[in-house]
Amino acid sequence: MTTPQISEADIRATYRFLAHEDRGVTELRIIGTKRGDVRIGYFSSEDAFARACLEANGTGQVYVGIQPRPEKFLTQSDNRLRRLKRGARDSRIEHITSVVIDIDPVRAKNTASTDEELGRAVACGDRISDWVAGEGCARPVRNMSGNGCQLWFAVPPIALTAENRDEMRDRLKAFEAGIRERFQGDGVAIDSIYNFSRIIKVIGSLSIKGEPTAERPHRLSRSLDAFERHEDAALLEMITTMRLPEKPSASAAGTPVGSDAESITIAPTLSPRLQGLLSTKTRIRGLFEGRGKTAIGSNGQPLDTSSSGYDYSLALKLALLGAKEPSELATALWHRPDGHARAKGEGYIQRTVARALEVARADRKQPPPPQASSGDERLPEIQVNGRQVIDVIDDAWSAIRAANEPPVVFLRRSTLVRLQALDEPPTIEEMDKGVSYGHLCRVARWVQVYENRMGHASPRADVARDVVINPDPKLPRLESIVMTPVFDAKGGLLTEPGYHRSARLWYYKAEDFDVPEVPAEPSLDDVMAARSLLINDLFFDFPFVGEADQAHAIAALLLPFARRLIDGCTPLHLLKAPIWGTGKSLLGQILVRFAMMGKKPAVVPLAKQEDEVRKGITAALKAGHPVVQLDNVESLESENLARVLTTPVWRDRNLGESRMIDVPNRVMWIATGNNPLVTKEIARRILLIELQPRNEQPWLRARSSFKHQDLLAWVEEHRGELIWACLVLIQAWVAAGRPRSKHTLGSFEEWASVMGGILENAEIYGFLGNLPRLYSEANEEGEEWQAFVEAWWARFQAQPVLVQELVELVLDQKLLAQVVLDERSQRAQRAQLGRALAKVRNRIIDGRQLKATWDAKVKRRIYALTPIEAQAELPLASA
Repeated sequence: MTTPQISEADIRATYRFLAHEDRGVTELRIIGTKRGDVRIGYFSSEDAFARACLEANGTGQVYVGIQPRPEKFLTQSDNRLRRLKRGARDSRIEHITSVVIDIDPVRAKNTASTDEELGRAVACGDRISDWVAGEGCARPVRNMSGNGCQLWFAVPPIALTAENRDEMRDRLKAFEAGIRERFQGDGVAIDSIYNFSRIIKVIGSLSIKGEPTAERPHRLSRSLDAFERHEDAALLEMITTMRLPEKPSASAAGTPVGSDAESITIAPTLSPRLQGLLSTKTRIRGLFEGRGKTAIGSNGQPLDTSSSGYDYSLALKLALLGAKEPSELATALWHRPDGHARAKGEGYIQRTVARALEVARADRKQPPPPQASSGDERLPEIQVNGRQVIDVIDDAWSAIRAANEPPVVFLRRSTLVRLQALDEPPTIEEMDKGVSYGHLCRVARWVQVYENRMGHASPRADVARDVVINPDPKLPRLESIVMTPVFDAKGGLLTEPGYHRSARLWYYKAEDFDVPEVPAEPSLDDVMAARSLLINDLFFDFPFVGEADQAHAIAALLLPFARRLIDGCTPLHLLKAPIWGTGKSLLGQILVRFAMMGKKPAVVPLAKQEDEVRKGITAALKAGHPVVQLDNVESLESENLARVLTTPVWRDRNLGESRMIDVPNRVMWIATGNNPLVTKEIARRILLIELQPRNEQPWLRARSSFKHQDLLAWVEEHRGELIWACLVLIQAWVAAGRPRSKHTLGSFEEWASVMGGILENAEIYGFLGNLPRLYSEANEEGEEWQAFVEAWWARFQAQPVLVQELVELVLDQKLLAQVVLDERSQRAQRAQLGRALAKVRNRIIDGRQLKATWDAKVKRRIYALTPIEAQAELPLASA
């Protein structure tokens, strides 16, 4: 199959995602294959932008400005391309709407990527996306740029002012640098594109780098995810509140210092010494040519692999090797093949050289390294040379075990992990070879032994790698982290912070958190007091449909404390309401606060692509937190969600690798939504907690009518007592001999037996009593949509139709009884059916997928059915 040369859908999605129209115009820049061939246009029309991209595609690289340009730029080139001298500068940008991280594989300059190189960049993008999601932010849209991977983040628009402009530039730079520090390496580089006026690839256009070959083809850039804009306030908060690095001194920032600031002379050729270094030292040659894994300063810190990064790194390395003359270093920068330093001018070269010489001079003043006999004499000494590697590995494990008390290194199933205590709460972090190397540095003194002396050494890379691949089975096991006292599998209440070997968990206790003592045999008064605190205080104002819904809310509240009493899976707790403002989100916050001590749970977005759902599940389970939340879902239909809910151990490919991993599934699953569509497959895995408002506009209910006017503040104040109440109900059940309930639920028999028993022992009734309501709604809704799609296909086949035509179909054949069509207004009918269709967009019903797209000609949304066998996914690389 021939790969398409352009995708108008992705080009239009590019324009819409950047969201420039309300805050300015969009800059389109075409950089041709010949030097100086540049065309620039400013666009306020999506159609004109798309036409210009279509016309320019294949004639050069097609770029778009990430941030909007002021509307006055239309006077230079109004919705068309022209040959302009330059595009917008940083100082002219007035708003920020998006943030982009650009990941490229390291390769020769001006060449396309191989499939393997491209795969490295995409895998790095996956790792960054997982990290961002783990920080509580939305996942970015991943775009394949043709040769690398880009992560597009949408943020609430920010107006740039004289007061915040410099700070925002510094914050975007720090955000990008933090990602670079965490993820750059292993053959990929994070480009420096934080400045406001930067341009980026138009997704959907052809990427042209060098001459195409079978191994390095020209590829069509395309989106790897649903290319839609969802503004993420959490990411913006992260960027605007993160701690900024301290400003360097004036000299370190590039101001010429002392004699090094003297005028420089550029020689026509490199000095013989530099020519010799370039011919004999591969590392120096790589810096000179602008290639290599990364550029490393004298302090060992990675620098960005932009042209400026290579300029500085080359000057610094040459200075450290003895080149002290500014003119000699300036000549080397001037003659670098990429021409960057020449284009920036002598002032830039002079500042770069002065900075490199200053750092090199400071480095030479450092005291000599200590002798091998110095250091922490308590650490074991490991000789790295003159031995079999297996003996070095054995010594390494002996050192790890000796230092692992209290434990920080664990086994999670078959994977080596560590407790990352820098976060609050701590997280479970998988150890790769880099983390392993750092840990080995800290648990032993590594030496080389020569004939007549001993010298310092570093841990061997092959040892660090083997420690990860072949972990010691004697290490302590860790499955999860909890933030409250919990019960272990034998019914014991764990109240001491730290590691609990029998339960394979780590209890993190916040400093300001205390729970009253729980009696070993709670009295009837204790049980009734605990029961009353939950029913008559905590849940008093929630409009539960019936007693079963209230019982299920209490079961959800108790589950994190009783999870280890259950040998098996637990269902998805669905908090459902017919309308906003009913209280389902507040109820969800309360359930999460108990288990997470006020911290954010892992959030898994139910993306349209099953691959994204799978990755989200894997990332959430790997973090080891007790709650995973699906927030504001419109429909519950996912093969991977159905699978994880009935899988005690989740098996998946490790993110960014081909290796398979096993992760225990001991979390509590919560979803919230306004009457979400539920498939039969998911319905049998759900515990329903339904709320029904008592009036038409529940959000207008008088605050004074609530028993606790600020319920979250009340929960915060009484958290210790509320957790005591939960623990008392469970402890009373344990003390009574753990009586089992006769209620059962397929695939969740153990859970139903335990949770039903705890509730019944506390005289809380209604457990599983609303299942018939849940199943009838799922069956009825599914059957109605199936009948609608059958009638749609019979009348229109695959023909695109407007919503009005579907309204007529619904009314003619009396379809979709759950969609109430207002007979008084055709406009209202279209809006009602449009909202219903939006909930099932891209859903597969009766073997056909419902598609919705915007038709610019008629300025209406059009709908069509596509048989699933007719769909084909574009390959990543051209054939």
